[in-house]
Amino acid sequence: MVEFEEETYSVVFSALKHPIRRKILRVLAEGPCGFADMQKLFNVSSPFLTYHLESMKELVLKSESGRYELSNAGEGAAALMRKVEETPKTLPIDTKLPRSKPILRIVQVALTLAAIGLLISGVYLVSITTFEYRYPLYVDWGVTSGITQTVGDLAFTTQIWANVPPPEALITNRTAELFVRFPSVNSTIAGMYNISIWYVSHGVGGGYTFGEEDYSGNFTSSGTNEDYIFMGLVSVPTSNGLSIDEQPRPYNINIVVLTNSTTLMTAPPLVVESTMYGNAFDGGQPYGTQAFMCLSAGILILGAVLATSMAIHVNSHFQKENLKRLK
Repeated sequence: MVEFEEETYSVVFSALKHPIRRKILRVLAEGPCGFADMQKLFNVSSPFLTYHLESMKELVLKSESGRYELSNAGEGAAALMRKVEETPKTLPIDTKLPRSKPILRIVQVALTLAAIGLLISGVYLVSITTFEYRYPLYVDWGVTSGITQTVGDLAFTTQIWANVPPPEALITNRTAELFVRFPSVNSTIAGMYNISIWYVSHGVGGGYTFGEEDYSGNFTSSGTNEDYIFMGLVSVPTSNGLSIDEQPRPYNINIVVLTNSTTLMTAPPLVVESTMYGNAFDGGQPYGTQAFMCLSAGILILGAVLATSMAIHVNSHFQKENLKRLK
């Protein structure tokens, strides 16, 4: 019996190994078939078909009518072949939930830290507030070049003059801070200046008298536009026994600068500034644009990270539900 079974298994596996024998099993599984019909169906020669039928003697029987049919072992071999050749209709389902890749977690953590850094930077930049306590005065200016003027041992070829209205602090308090500088140094590196504060006051016995306070000196420049020709206090005199309305009132500031410059000046060559009167300070945020960019980028990155995390969580939840239904 054991020898019979081993022999049967050998015949079965031999039949399943050859394509013609598998075709014979498929055809006979549908019902008995004659030799000529199989020869025509397989388009093979008679000796070739005979050889394969004899090799399948344990699987194929020949009836008295001359037709071939499957034996019990042949039906088992055909069933085995169908099971092996059956194509799965669905892909195998992995019962294990996919794990998030470590690199994805690392990227999320890195982006989160970057977003937090941008948000902190934006808040810090917003907190930086500056107060502009100076304001520029209107400058009516002119330049005379090409005429040499000598002061002592110094010779100058360029004269710059400017008329400036008095700042409010000078009118109200009789004293004000004044800042005079070149907006761009160019080739001007040294020279002399004279600042005249012109004022009008009540004369003795009525009428008005005119006077001036002068501030003169030399200046040098290191080659930057932050070098000041003059920076200090200017004032007009006060008169005892006069009311506030009768005190001398400044009406003009005249500035004359002697220097040597080879640059053609097409814009005001001097910037004149004064401090604001009282508490009229203008607050500003010098890094407002950068702060907005940092905050916007941080919010966008953090939103993208949160959206990605939610998408992964929702997808994981759906996969768990699908596995529950499959089980």
